Amino acid sequence: MTNLGGPNAPTRSEGTESSAGLASEMARLSETAGGRFGIAVIDTKLGARVLVNGSESFPAASTFKIGLAARVLSLVDQRELSLAQMVELLPADRVIYGVIDDQLIHSGVSLSLVNWLELMLKLSDNSATDVLLRVVGGPAALTDWVSRRVGPGYVVKRTTSEEVRLTYRLPLAAGTSCLANDPGAFSDDRAMSPEERAEHSGFLATPSILAEVLFKVWYCDLLQPQTAKLMRGIMQRCEPHTHIAGKLPLGTVVAHKSGLDYGSVNDVGAITLPRDRGELIIAVLNSGQLKPNSVSLEVIADIARVAFDHFAIEH
Repeated sequence: MTNLGGPNAPTRSEGTESSAGLASEMARLSETAGGRFGIAVIDTKLGARVLVNGSESFPAASTFKIGLAARVLSLVDQRELSLAQMVELLPADRVIYGVIDDQLIHSGVSLSLVNWLELMLKLSDNSATDVLLRVVGGPAALTDWVSRRVGPGYVVKRTTSEEVRLTYRLPLAAGTSCLANDPGAFSDDRAMSPEERAEHSGFLATPSILAEVLFKVWYCDLLQPQTAKLMRGIMQRCEPHTHIAGKLPLGTVVAHKSGLDYGSVNDVGAITLPRDRGELIIAVLNSGQLKPNSVSLEVIADIARVAFDHFAIEH
């Protein structure tokens, strides 16, 4: 393992000398936003892996949901679950904010498993996330499955409902729905600082493990072809022109899942390269950001574009 110095210095690159140059350039770009960045890029055709702090742990925010989606779909493959089966939203699943809590305010919500997946991946709805966490057996069971089937570096400590309450310094045992009418309960004034969120995040991942989840879903048979295709299709409908897609050539196909927390703007996804050159799977995580989110979004877009140009043009 080579450390070239500096807080965002490349920790490893596999492949040619030009890949090491790409790692250095991505590290340089990340310095604009401050804080700490981690990047993993996998070229699916050449087999190259380029990492910047790729084995370091970061707050994953909502990017952890790709691991949860993979686990749900693996249970569908095993016929322990069905995409069409109806799953009820329990009171404990309801998380403040999001389309479910904002629009479906009455009890009696029940949706098919595939619709819960769509809401979680496309809209990042946290109520849908907690429904699916319950379905797979909870945070510890999910962490164990990813560790066994993909590798180390992925940790889910709590539900999103518990995470929201922790962020706003609320009792973990209290339900969020009973706090919805308290305008001060979820005020930014009482939220943890970016440094505190980085220290206490319940969703942790290395850039490498998140990239490997997608690589194994789409290229190593972690899922059956039809469920892998379903996951890709949903991720292609996620905010198509933002984050890693922000500065790519018009018409570039991107499937991704973003994540946002105090001091953290993340994205994980796959970028289709032109002329049958395969795909780039890329994970960009950061923490301790004190600048506006727009700065981190710009940096993520720049990192994705320099990686795209490297593999689309140079090879």
